[in-house]
Amino acid sequence: MDFYEELVMFYLTAIRGLLVRPQVPIVLTDQDGKVTWEAYPDFWAVDFEKKQIAVVEVSKNWKVAKNIQHKLSADYRTTVEKHVRQMLKDELPQFPLHWHFIVRVQAMDTLKGLLEKEALVQITEVTSIESIFEIVRKTMP
Repeated sequence: MDFYEELVMFYLTAIRGLLVRPQVPIVLTDQDGKVTWEAYPDFWAVDFEKKQIAVVEVSKNWKVAKNIQHKLSADYRTTVEKHVRQMLKDELPQFPLHWHFIVRVQAMDTLKGLLEKEALVQITEVTSIESIFEIVRKTMP
């Protein structure tokens, strides 16, 4: 976990009060045990107050389209969401799931454009890393 991911984890847990599981491996294999598909979402976070689950992806790269565009595909989202739900099946089956992308402020317009193009605005949240820095700065003594 890098500095930015740790900052986001602090923000999600200490400031927003969410239950967070970092670096969740999702690995699919064939009958021979060969890896056929894999994903490693940065976090999934449970908000008990809002009764929802978020798959959180952090990108510090200025070229957000390069890092996140494949994560917007229906196949990627469906597979990740299915496995997150399986991990939580007995605990939180009724909580809706959404995606939370945390990116550089300079990349927000590009990402929002991609989300609009893919018709994903309703199931996503976008926050800038810089705004999280500011929230943490104001919160710390």
